[in-house]
Amino acid sequence: MATTVPITDWKGAYRVSPESAFGTTAATADWNIGGNGGGAIGYRDLALNPDQTPFVNENNQVIQQYAAGKRPINQQAPVEGRLNASATLQMPLYLELIDPLLARLMGSVARTPTAGAAALSSTAFASVATLDTQSDGTEVFKFTVASSTAASTATINIIQSAATVETITIGTSASSVDGDYYSKGAYDGTTNAITFSIGGTITSGMVVVAGVDLSTNVFTLGTSAPSTLQIEEIGLPGSGSSSFFYNGSTVQSMTFDFDATAADGMIAVQAAILSKYGNVATATTYQNDAKKYYHPLQSWTASITKGGSAFSKIQSASFTIDNQNNHFLVASGAQAVDGAYAGPAQVTSASFTLLSEDNTEWAAWDAQTVGNYEITFTSPQNIVDSTKWSLLFEFTETYFTTLATTRSDGLFVTELGLETLDNSSDSIAKITSVCRMPV
Repeated sequence: MATTVPITDWKGAYRVSPESAFGTTAATADWNIGGNGGGAIGYRDLALNPDQTPFVNENNQVIQQYAAGKRPINQQAPVEGRLNASATLQMPLYLELIDPLLARLMGSVARTPTAGAAALSSTAFASVATLDTQSDGTEVFKFTVASSTAASTATINIIQSAATVETITIGTSASSVDGDYYSKGAYDGTTNAITFSIGGTITSGMVVVAGVDLSTNVFTLGTSAPSTLQIEEIGLPGSGSSSFFYNGSTVQSMTFDFDATAADGMIAVQAAILSKYGNVATATTYQNDAKKYYHPLQSWTASITKGGSAFSKIQSASFTIDNQNNHFLVASGAQAVDGAYAGPAQVTSASFTLLSEDNTEWAAWDAQTVGNYEITFTSPQNIVDSTKWSLLFEFTETYFTTLATTRSDGLFVTELGLETLDNSSDSIAKITSVCRMPV
């Protein structure tokens, strides 16, 4: 008797790369490989939940029915109709790993890196061995390659205490080698100096090294057609030893949920994705960056202000930023969609659960008084020195739409529904992250 070997779901993993144009991606390397196939369009890991539901491919088959002089009305083989795919990605909040989703959700991002202390003046690639100035905190290293004509199996090994702590694989290329290459990890050279070893060659290449403490990324609501993503689905049935790739992926909405009373305090994120029909291609390698380099944020570290003053009543909240990005289809000789467009945007399904202390919220709801709320999540871990990973949501013009009083653990709590209005300073919402994502 033949033995059936089922495919176990722990083999599944997900990666994402911003597209250079709708439905296509030019990425061949991770985001930190800036001059040889990565950079702003490079791959990032996604740290999705273990029970993530895979993408649903829809080929909308049509079985033509007609009167054929016999009882069955289905007489012909199906004809494929429109092709598309969709998924709801579910994950804890890792700032670096949800960054490309936030950028496509909001449509516009401005990045401001903060320089660190690490420095090395322009040096031939083969001679990169140590720093002129060591890092004075946990800094990311930025290697800027210039004046090169080719590369062959080039690597930069970052060494501390006689151990290689990270290898940056620049790879092989006859062109397009110049650019910025980043470490994913961050290193402090004040106690044990950082050194480097070099593998392979970069022809005529000169390298400058600089430290980056962190990057501040401000996400605002864009007005133009949204840029899109390619999402890779690794290890799923049907793809064999390859992967499913979903091009033209638009982020239609993202939902953020937190509950400070939960033991883990994790912030849950859901992203609604609409994509082109999946295609099978050579798999990339999941890097497990969440384990190696990054930290999730917890809700028990959240601080909230109302009108600039501390507002410590909120126990939990949920809100969806819904931008209704969508696809359009024209008669162009193909069954797939042709592009994406930006739809009307609003904050929906928003609610706060507050400890009931007085009648302030009841009065604000009853009088429809506008409120300015800012929610900041911070990490227990320091990103550099005493600065922590953080994520700020700004809802400048907020109104309570519903109010209900319930009980929880022997306390009265107030459940408030919210709506945010367009505002000149941040539209319906503005998001600011402080993390290690400089591109």
